[in-house]
Amino acid sequence: MTEEGLAMKAKHRALLVIVLLTLTLGWVSSSPVVEERRIEEVAAFSTEVVIAPQMRTIRALGPPRWGTHLTLVNDSGYTVEAFDLYNETMQRLTPEAVNLLASPLESEEQVDIDLRSHLLLLNAIAERDGQLFFYTAIDSEGDYYYGEWDPAKDSWKLRITFDSYRSDFLLSQFPIGGETLAVVNRSGKSLEYFAMGDDEVNLLASAVLPTGHRALIPRSLIKDLAPRAEKSVLHYTAYDTDGGWYRGYFYPDIEAWAITIDERMLAGRGDERYTLYVENQLDEAIWFLYAMTEEEYLRGEWGDDLLGMQIIQSWEKEPVDLSLDDRWAERLSDGWEGAIYLVAETNPGEQYISYTELRADSASMFATISPERRIEPFQPPEKRELILYNRTGGALWYLYAATSLDSDLGEDLLGDGVWDYDEYLTLSVDDVEEVARTGVLRLYAVDPDGTAYAQSWAIGGERLIVFRPGDRVE
Repeated sequence: MTEEGLAMKAKHRALLVIVLLTLTLGWVSSSPVVEERRIEEVAAFSTEVVIAPQMRTIRALGPPRWGTHLTLVNDSGYTVEAFDLYNETMQRLTPEAVNLLASPLESEEQVDIDLRSHLLLLNAIAERDGQLFFYTAIDSEGDYYYGEWDPAKDSWKLRITFDSYRSDFLLSQFPIGGETLAVVNRSGKSLEYFAMGDDEVNLLASAVLPTGHRALIPRSLIKDLAPRAEKSVLHYTAYDTDGGWYRGYFYPDIEAWAITIDERMLAGRGDERYTLYVENQLDEAIWFLYAMTEEEYLRGEWGDDLLGMQIIQSWEKEPVDLSLDDRWAERLSDGWEGAIYLVAETNPGEQYISYTELRADSASMFATISPERRIEPFQPPEKRELILYNRTGGALWYLYAATSLDSDLGEDLLGDGVWDYDEYLTLSVDDVEEVARTGVLRLYAVDPDGTAYAQSWAIGGERLIVFRPGDRVE
């Protein structure tokens, strides 16, 4: 081909590129929205390099307004298990809450809500009457989120953030000292029994409380729900229709009068027995925990630490496995019943005592570790001192010691003091020689009704002396 022919061919190709660019730009100017994928398609199917200016892009922020879909985004930091959206008209006509979620929504995830599956909500939005919509969400911790949504102005990609968290949501509905206690069932099972405090009366009576519902119990039915000291605690028990046991506590003077029962309160199911819950009311964490009988406690035979690598933080309640101690594993398997003494120890080394009862008819046990039960350090007594422990079931007003049955009881060793139940005291044996001569020291304790309890001690004998109901003398 001649040079003239080559030049004409190059010119023809240049004109073709200019025409293509002109056609392309003309098409762009007549199109209201440009999608990024147009350029990608040109790059994917063209065999020529295309030079083009930067294009304007509009990315959709959510579903189209006034459509049939709504996107819910969870930015709260917690898993949202329930979400309801409504306006004042819907609240008035259908006050019962509706969960628009088919399954829990994890944090940083989103879900498409098809409003055609919720016709009342779809019709309410379609009215376009200017009403605001309100949402209520509940997370996996049982906490509430509340906010507003204007379908005419706000994005249809609705976000739940931590700013929507309302710590006072239940308090606004069920105030402290009100006339009603609400029991909210979020356990996933129907509840058939609920009792509070030391009263074992079923406050649900013959009713069954389905999951997702709440029971409104009049204050007058709960005898333990009375003005109490700050940070006082009330325990409660609930059973579901599948044999599940739920145990928990709440503070009637500082919390809303609404108790939410969920799977976190589940103490056991069916034949799962003997669950111990320890509540730490100290300002320090509990690092060590020991369980023993009263005799083992007084002898210093505390056994093994039940917590292992576990720590019970301040003002937390945790389940503790008694079977970690071989002695208790054997006792539980043998059906042992009685009082269990617990010694809790903090990292600074301070020790606190508590106790609970193990009964065959109560599978769960609760113990509270409080500052008032701190064990004061003391030096081991000398050999001529006795440790006396009152387990008679009541207070003792008088205490006498005699070296024989014929000797005079002498003066009351308690003086003006009172020896309370579940307390111990130290008694010095001054006349050791007289005890050695007679062979025995007789001790008599007397309660306010004149009932006497007797114990004996001989030199070389056990220095721990426990007064029990069986030591009563006529």
